Amino acid sequence: MGHHHQEFDLNEKYTFSPKLKQLSLILIVVGLVAFAAGAFMSKDNSTRIIADLLQNTVFFTLICLISVFFIAFNYMANAGWSVLIKRIPEAISQMVPIMASILGVLMLYIVFAKRSDIFMWLDISVIKNAETRELLEAKSGFLNVPFFLVRIAAYVLVWSLCAVTLRKYSLEEEKMPAGSLKYWRKSTYLGGFFLVFFAVTISTSTWDWLMSIDTKWYSTMYGWYVFVSALVSGISMIMLVIQYLRSQGHLKNITDEHVHDLGKFMFAFSIFWTYLWYSQYMLIWYSNNPEETIYFRQRMDHYKVLFFINLILNFVSPLLILMTRGNKRKAKVVVFVAAVIILGHWIDFYQMVMPGTIGNNWTIGLMEIGLPLFYIGLIINRTFTQLEKAPLVPKNHPYLNESLNHHV
Repeated sequence: MGHHHQEFDLNEKYTFSPKLKQLSLILIVVGLVAFAAGAFMSKDNSTRIIADLLQNTVFFTLICLISVFFIAFNYMANAGWSVLIKRIPEAISQMVPIMASILGVLMLYIVFAKRSDIFMWLDISVIKNAETRELLEAKSGFLNVPFFLVRIAAYVLVWSLCAVTLRKYSLEEEKMPAGSLKYWRKSTYLGGFFLVFFAVTISTSTWDWLMSIDTKWYSTMYGWYVFVSALVSGISMIMLVIQYLRSQGHLKNITDEHVHDLGKFMFAFSIFWTYLWYSQYMLIWYSNNPEETIYFRQRMDHYKVLFFINLILNFVSPLLILMTRGNKRKAKVVVFVAAVIILGHWIDFYQMVMPGTIGNNWTIGLMEIGLPLFYIGLIINRTFTQLEKAPLVPKNHPYLNESLNHHV
């Protein structure tokens, strides 16, 4: 393979195209205006406004956080194949401090405004039903305001610090003499720390922000379920950025083999998501226990359309489309599936938040469309601004050669 090396441009730089920058700003403005208009129209229903903010902010925070996870697990796995795509999750991961801060502020508001319409446990004293009150008092060792705030601070700070520091190490590595392992080692240690912290907090944060909405209900599989939902969406987002860059003539070193590997992740984790979805559903259906089944009853009776769209977009489409090897390598196909997956898991998160907050009368209006557009615009703007700041190829990474000569 040695004779191929002269094709590789290892000093490739990216310039944020004015067109894309303009698009990102349009999305931000249109999204904000649509959200504001929708919020104004439903100002009598402030629960819907906060629930919408909660759903979108948690969803987009977690899928940006997956980029940090992606970098960390590739360091820990000593993976070589992913070196050439590493700059993309690095750039996306720089959204984490921004998203986590927005989320932190939102949570502070919910807590201090005692929004028990979102989290019933915030104000146990107003609950009429004695059984419910007893249940919440039993859970108050975990679900209490001081501990909740401590946890939020820990998530926001540690996630953001890891995202920023892994990126900093990667850029420092560029300045080192070739063959220096200093920053690669540091990144590996930090990646290891992040994975351990993340393994715990991806579950506890989703219990805090999503599962505690349905306070009487709980599932031991919930943390896993939300994690995989975010994981497959996060990997799809990495795929979309890579394919956009390739379509603009960048990343010529990235071959169909790299795309195929990411496609395999999208396929595998869509199947794993379905396995968790089914297991959680089946166990609850099988036990036919009223406290448990209420969760699915409400979603199947009142969110029926979304309930089935969720399965079609997140399971049937990736399964049928990405099953063949060829499809995992075709740019247009993986872009289509990645977009479907992100939309599908947005709906998945919508179903986690809305039934327990706004109840059964849901609509998808300006607000529900505006906020995702705003966040997508923000992510595009931040990601591509970050991509400009470093060469697209981490040329001092010890495993660069493996990635350049990657075949399956």
